[in-house]
This record gives sequence, C-alpha cells and structure tokens, in this order.
Amino acid sequence: MSCQFAILKLLKPLIEIVRGLPTPPAQAIVEFLKNAEDLVPCMLAATPASVVPLVRGLLCLVIQNLACLRQNLHVVASLLATGPGAVAASEVQSVLDSYQPIVGLLDLASGIFRLAGFAPPQAPQLAVGSDSAALHADQIAIANFIDELQVAADAMGGCPSPLWQPGG
Repeated sequence: MSCQFAILKLLKPLIEIVRGLPTPPAQAIVEFLKNAEDLVPCMLAATPASVVPLVRGLLCLVIQNLACLRQNLHVVASLLATGPGAVAASEVQSVLDSYQPIVGLLDLASGIFRLAGFAPPQAPQLAVGSDSAALHADQIAIANFIDELQVAADAMGGCPSPLWQPGG
C-alpha cells in the first residue's frame, strides 16, 4: 500500500511541472525527483525474481501439509478397514475438512504465482464420501498433486528437508 501512496505523491509535482512547461518550476522538479527516489524500493520489491523464494516457500509449506494430510488419511482408512466402529464419522470428516484450508493457500497466492511467472497450481477435487474407497482415491489424488508441486518447487531450488516426515 505504501508504494501506491508513493506513486500518488508524484502527481502534484508532475502537474506543476507540466503546467510550467517549457520552463517548469525548479521546486516542482526537486519534489518530483525526491518522490521518485522514494519509489526505488517499490520497483525492486515486486520483480519476478524477488518473489520466487516466496513462491517456493509457499509450495514447500503446502507440500508438507499435504503430506501430513495424506498420512492422516492413510491412518483413518486403515482404521476404517478394521471395522465400522473403529473411527467416528466426525473424525474422518475432520481429516477431510483440513484439505480445503491447505489448498486454499494456493488460491490466495495466485497473484504472487503469476507475478513470478508461474501458473497457480490447481488442486484436485477430493472424492465424494468417507468410505475406504473414497479415502484411497483421495490419497492417490493428493500424492499425485504433491508430486506435481514438488516438480515445481524443485525447478525453483527445491524444498529444505522437513524436521518431521510421515512415518519417521
């Protein structure tokens, strides 16, 4: 927001310069140059190269969260396989409900992805239902999406090793 205000500060001296042509007032030129110098950090802040580390960090965060979700789905599906009363439907739904906030981060950051020159990743829809077959399909969809995100993250330098890994 400060960059937009800095741009607006250019207007007053610019108008005075234009009105004063062919010999604009020196004070207007000095004020314009000072305000233009205040914009230098704004011009450097939002270049594609400067947002790539942020995009990579977002991808890595989403990858880690999806890996955790996939592990939770695996546990819930395993419990469901042992018997119908092994896990409550609300617990299954709670695990499934965590998907949207994770992939919602990608939607929120779509403008940043575009600024960096990348198409925002499109998260797959999860299967309808909370039975073993649907949970298995969800695990596959999430695993494939993780692989897709990992390729993109690797193209930007890769993700650091997580402190915690499922099953480890």
